[in-house]
Amino acid sequence: MEQEIRADELRNAARFVEETILDALADFSDIKFPLVIGGAKDFPRPAPEGGAAEQGVDVLRKDAEEAVAALHALAAAVDNELPVGPALLTSVQPFIDAYRAAEEQGTSENGQT
Repeated sequence: MEQEIRADELRNAARFVEETILDALADFSDIKFPLVIGGAKDFPRPAPEGGAAEQGVDVLRKDAEEAVAALHALAAAVDNELPVGPALLTSVQPFIDAYRAAEEQGTSENGQT
């Protein structure tokens, strides 16, 4: 059974990505990657794993930023009563699911005192 998505939920998911994922990725900039020394003539350089990790952080940041833009675009489409089918949600569905899970967890925690 397919659930219709609302514009406010898409905007809330975008805010969630900005406030949680992008903020967490900003903290990743504090990670120090050790340098390695090659031969006697080589200068210290980043280890291959460190370079890959730095590139990975950039990929995660880009994915999150693109998801925020896509979520806002989809919300605008819903506001304008344009069809937003499942195929258009595929790239942002993991972010919507993460938002829903956080909302559900927050609701269950607030319900327990």
